Amino acid sequence: MRRLITLSLLLAAPLAWSAPPTPAQSTKYRHEIMEALGGHMGALAMIAKGESDRTGDVPMHANAIADLSKTVGGLFPEGTGTGVAGLESSSKPEIWSQKTEFAAAVTKFQTAATALAEAAKTNDAAKVKAAMGGVGQSCGGCHDSFKVKDEH
Repeated sequence: MRRLITLSLLLAAPLAWSAPPTPAQSTKYRHEIMEALGGHMGALAMIAKGESDRTGDVPMHANAIADLSKTVGGLFPEGTGTGVAGLESSSKPEIWSQKTEFAAAVTKFQTAATALAEAAKTNDAAKVKAAMGGVGQSCGGCHDSFKVKDEH
């Protein structure tokens, strides 16, 4: 009996990978990715300000931001924005009603993130700081247009 249960679980496991996520799951995943991006930017900011001596971690954080930037455009499926019953989202409806503008904002972020990863390869603090500014501006621009303001 134990073997039958184990075999059943093993056969059903691939189905879990193929089931589409619910809107709540998509929203939570998006939130986790955005938190990860913020964490890497926060760590880079600490290094840039001299609040951490882990300068050797700069390329890792920059590469993580560049890699994660590639996922951002796909993190906003229809039905996962503000106002959807049962969802906690700070995504403005403009993400879906202004798709061209949103795609341009995502591309700007991806370009800035790639420039940050390239700057990190140089081991030049001034270049990294300048590239961080580009990432920050692209994040801020997107948040201004496509994210509901936090109330804290």
